[in-house]
Amino acid sequence: MRSRVWLVVLVCAGCTRLGTSPFEVIDAAPMPDATPIMPTLSSIASHVIVPICEECHIGVLPDGNMDLSAPDLRGTLLSVTKGPKCVPEAADAGVAPYVRVVPGDPDHSVLYTKLAAKAGLIAMPMCGEPMPKGAQRHALTQAQLDAIKQWILDGAQDN
Repeated sequence: MRSRVWLVVLVCAGCTRLGTSPFEVIDAAPMPDATPIMPTLSSIASHVIVPICEECHIGVLPDGNMDLSAPDLRGTLLSVTKGPKCVPEAADAGVAPYVRVVPGDPDHSVLYTKLAAKAGLIAMPMCGEPMPKGAQRHALTQAQLDAIKQWILDGAQDN
């Protein structure tokens, strides 16, 4: 019995960082990629979409009905509008519905405004709540936001 207790103690001690408790809650922010993020869809996908966004936006019933694991990622981001449900007055006033990504226009792209709002760069997104959703989720870094904004400004190419 005594040897089992020591085994458990040794296993727990081996799993911790020096000087910390094995029961400490560690911030689960994603580890940064070794390569810097670039304003390309492939770089944004590997630095932001896969490690951060796909946590909620994947599968049969993804948040916002946006499955970012779909084969045509660019199509998923560019082809979907957020209309009367998101902005009820839009249908009545003849206002064009919001689009997730408007090539060349990050300020009218739902994706960018939601991310920028979480980082405090704008007051509130044009539609819905800031992303990543939840108080426990960190805002994107300035480099991540800059890359997404520049990708949109450059026409949101499939690169």
